[in-house]
Order: sequence, then C-alpha cells, then structure tokens
Amino acid sequence: MEYLEGTALDALLEKVGPLPVKQVFELLYAIVNGLEYAHNKGLVHLDIKPANIFLPSNDRLKILDFGLACPPGTDTLCCLGTPHYVSPEQIEGEMVNGRADIYSLGIMTFELLTGVRPYPEDDPSILMESHLTREMPDPRNWVPELPEGLCRFVRKATRKNPNDRFQSMEEVLAYLQQVSQDLGLAGPVGGRAERKMTSLFLFYREDHRLALNALLEEFSLKVKEAGIALKAVEIKDIE
Repeated sequence: MEYLEGTALDALLEKVGPLPVKQVFELLYAIVNGLEYAHNKGLVHLDIKPANIFLPSNDRLKILDFGLACPPGTDTLCCLGTPHYVSPEQIEGEMVNGRADIYSLGIMTFELLTGVRPYPEDDPSILMESHLTREMPDPRNWVPELPEGLCRFVRKATRKNPNDRFQSMEEVLAYLQQVSQDLGLAGPVGGRAERKMTSLFLFYREDHRLALNALLEEFSLKVKEAGIALKAVEIKDIE
C-alpha cells in the first residue's frame, strides 16, 4: 500500500471541531472529483466517511478503503458500510449506484459543518431506522450562521429516496460551484489549491542543536496535523 504522512479527516474533526465553510468547500471539491472519477470507472465506494478521507502533508486529498466498492447495480446485502453514514438503499439490500455515495457524502458534510453526526445513536437498530425514516436535522440548529445553499446541499444529498437526491457527482460539483460563487468564495474547482510559502530563519549556536531539533520535531507534528508541509534547510557558516 502507498505510505502516507498526514492526518485523517476524522482525527482533524475530533481535534478542531466544526470546520470553516471555505475549508468544507475545498474538501468537498476534492472528494467529489475523486468520487466522480471512481464512478466513471464503474466503482461505487459505499463507505464514505471522515475516517476514509486522508489529508497528506504535502499532496492532494486521498480517498481510502475501497474494500466495499462494487459496480453500480450490485445489491448490498453483504456490503452495509459504516452505520452512521450508510444510505437507506444499502440498509434495505437494494441495488446501489453513485447516489449511495452522495447520501454518505451529505451525512459527512453535516458532520464537517457541525462537528456532530445527524443521527448519533449507538444502538444499531435505532440508527438504521433513523436513516430510513427520520427527517434530516437542519445543520443551523448547531451553527446558525451557515449559508442556506450549503444546508440545501445537505438536505438534498440525504433524501431517503435516491431519485430525490443529486443524480451524479457531476451534478453535485456544478451545484457546489454555483453556491461557492454566490458566496464569493474562490475555491479550487478540481485540481490543487494555490500553495504559498513562508520562510523562517533560526540562528543558533552548536550547543543549541539538540534543543532546536526537539522544538522542530514538535513543530513539524503540529503543522502536519494542520495540513501544512514543512521543509528544513541547513545553511552553514552564518556570521
């Protein structure tokens, strides 16, 4: 398997709580583009959740764990996915397509915006019933200032009937682009965001090296958790 350095999205949520709207848009653009590619290759993921979204230190977002992935039209009696994010059609063992991933993406977006899951029950039977019958709560009950366009995305993506959801990742992307433009957000539309660099110079004596290395190691861990790449270059013979 590919070796990755960085942090999983669930770990970031646990540490910082709800994410800013602009960051949520940036994450959604990358995830939707990745899922669009998978769907066009004939694969439905079936287990989209924060733990399966990885944020490398110096690379683009990764979608992990295609262990449940299957072609569209497969019935899902043996591929339930993670209960907190699973679509109604997976629960009922019906044939699935990309709209199952759209449902899970909507549930995950709710969590990114609020820091909590819409159906937090620990009892699996109650949780499954919630996905089948309970109305999706409004994210603004937790974060009142959220834009309506983003809340509308969550509501439509998580409709119980797949025919009432967005019908493809292409449709999701077009909707998100329109909402971000309406909000005046210049998010990346596929591809990578523009990267910037800040230089920091540290002047030290040789007898400070061990203490400096310890501080840099701690600092490096912190910036990696934030999704920032740290590069250190040693320059000798500084007067």
